[in-house]
Amino acid sequence: MTIGMRFATLEGRLVSTGGMVVKNVTGLDMAKLMIGSYGTLAVIASANFKIFPRPESSVTFRFRASSIETLLAIRNAILQGVLQPVAVDWLDPRAAASAGCGESHALLVEASGNVAATKRFEQAFKDLALGEGAEIERPEAAIWEEVRETVPQWLAAHPHGAAIRASTVSTRLGELIRLAGDAGCGVTLRAANATGHLLAPDLETARLALGKLREQGFRATLEAASNEVKGGLNAWVVGDREFEVMQRIKADFDPLQLLNRGRLYGAI
Repeated sequence: MTIGMRFATLEGRLVSTGGMVVKNVTGLDMAKLMIGSYGTLAVIASANFKIFPRPESSVTFRFRASSIETLLAIRNAILQGVLQPVAVDWLDPRAAASAGCGESHALLVEASGNVAATKRFEQAFKDLALGEGAEIERPEAAIWEEVRETVPQWLAAHPHGAAIRASTVSTRLGELIRLAGDAGCGVTLRAANATGHLLAPDLETARLALGKLREQGFRATLEAASNEVKGGLNAWVVGDREFEVMQRIKADFDPLQLLNRGRLYGAI
């Protein structure tokens, strides 16, 4: 959503990138580099954001089913359909309980648009749930605030726990969910693009989950944990060639290694 930015380098220069309009192709996309560098290259001074009008109507649906396969089928049907929602989130029983969504796997879907569009969503999703043998409910929109706070709430309740950011291709979402359950982690995922967090209650569970994820070819990074837990885990795995490119970029922006050294997972 960032379409323009100004950042300050250690040399004292102010650099502008992007602009104030969405269709802007001026130069390299430096904004993504700055955002992803965690402040190890320069200091973001200002940013321009793309904005959207508030929708006339917005509704939330919660699908429940006795099996993961049923919810995966619903998720796939939604993504392949002509009606495209604005959010599709998956919470396993541990994460669902933390977010106040019950104690079973849940698929949360938010749809918005004009009133006629949201009514069409409601009818289509009811038909979909009936066809797949699943339950469908209409929770309050406030449930999304609980979903957004799932990770910090988990870490507050589990001081020796960890949040692992994981991602995969869309077709392996079910594998990721099952692996997380086998490792003893909670799951809160952006189900449409198969990325999100695994929630480990302690160090050993986090170590087991990271090992399994990386062994099976999933992307996995330790995103948040206490210093004690971080010290016992390899937070970030990156290829030698990729890391060499990152080091060269760091050297270009900050040759004296002064800015936020080690901030990027202790490596950059």
